[in-house]
Amino acid sequence: FAKTKSLDFLARTETWITPDNTATPAALSAGYSFSHTPRASGQGRGTGLLISLSWKFCVLPSPNLIPSFFEVHAITVTHPSKLHIIVLYRPPGPLGCFLDELGTLLSSLPEDGTPAILLGDFNLPPETSQLSRVASLLQSFALSQSFSPPTHKAGNQLDLVFTRSCSIPQLTVTPLHLSDHFFLSFFLSPYLLLHNSFNSSPTITFRRNLSSLSQSSLLSTALSTLPPPASFSNLPVDLATSTFNSCLSQSFDSLCPLVSKPACSSPPAHD
Repeated sequence: FAKTKSLDFLARTETWITPDNTATPAALSAGYSFSHTPRASGQGRGTGLLISLSWKFCVLPSPNLIPSFFEVHAITVTHPSKLHIIVLYRPPGPLGCFLDELGTLLSSLPEDGTPAILLGDFNLPPETSQLSRVASLLQSFALSQSFSPPTHKAGNQLDLVFTRSCSIPQLTVTPLHLSDHFFLSFFLSPYLLLHNSFNSSPTITFRRNLSSLSQSSLLSTALSTLPPPASFSNLPVDLATSTFNSCLSQSFDSLCPLVSKPACSSPPAHD
């Protein structure tokens, strides 16, 4: 399929390739490199990428994180342009600690001005608040969503693409006979990647080190800043919500304050 479409990259979720399966990756690698992370146990899932042999890459080192609420595979393309690509699969269901784990993952990305693409099956129905919460987190990491038509035969937009320091002019969605998900494709000009990674103006980013935050500390600090239960329960809904959000913000500022960090541009690496 990738060769027929003349693709440079093909991201895959739910590969169903087990750790001891070496035949399938070998078969997929005709004309391509296949880089993937199989599911550690059980059947199904797994994430990976087919990469054209004309592109050089290395696997991004994993942060100190074993995610429980998603699966991920990430690479850095090093030649002829430099680019981070992160393929993610989130099973359907409540968010749980998904936002915390995703924040830890994104905090580990090098802040060197290199363009980045985060894409995959997020299983976030647009009619719920889950998508807006995820989009808000990604915006804090300067990742913008590239919008597309529905990507699932049921009419939902479950497969999402987010970019940083690069843009996607248009996403194309093509139905597939063998899947209830559609094929999502887009074009990135190598010149655009070179221009963005080498010539972009330095920016200041703001981050919180959420990996050092414990739930018990956050709960204890937040409860200590809230008004007494008797008075808090009598507040109007809007005022109670505003008060709660303010106390939560103060707690974050106290336990893991925002830290500014310049994102320095660097030329793409060449092998």
